[in-house]
Amino acid sequence: MNYTDANEILAELKAFFPDWTTWVRSLDNRDATLRVWIKSLMTQDKQHVLDIIDEYTSGKRKAPTSYEYERLIFAIVSAAREIRSSEFTKDAQRETLKAWRDEQEEVKKRRAEYKPLQDRSMKIAAAQFAQNVEAVVTQTGRTRSQWTEDDRAMYDEMAKEVIDSFKKREVTR
Repeated sequence: MNYTDANEILAELKAFFPDWTTWVRSLDNRDATLRVWIKSLMTQDKQHVLDIIDEYTSGKRKAPTSYEYERLIFAIVSAAREIRSSEFTKDAQRETLKAWRDEQEEVKKRRAEYKPLQDRSMKIAAAQFAQNVEAVVTQTGRTRSQWTEDDRAMYDEMAKEVIDSFKKREVTR
């Protein structure tokens, strides 16, 4: 909200709370107080503030009594801040839900596009690669994530033999 909007809000409050207006006029430091209130109102969205005022006038929210007049603006700003926070939380939840739904759609799409190995020779090769991993793990005593360069070289040599054997099969077909 800008300066003009804040002044319009103060005019609204004068119309809705005539006793408050009389009280404001009686303040010794009225100009300084009005400046502080305007600065405070300018930190909020105008519609949120108008919604709070409407709730006061409709009875949804308890209107301030005479001894609470000095806190009226700050109570309105606080309530508007709560509305903004609530809207932010709702928006964040909507975005999270949307992202989750999009991710689920992507998962469904990937699953639909998945084609298991149909070629028997590819299944055999995959099994041999897995056996080679187990052989290196058994021989070295280290899991795959802890392999050294020598362990990896040993596995690569075994994998090369599997690949070469399948290349020879392809040539003879």
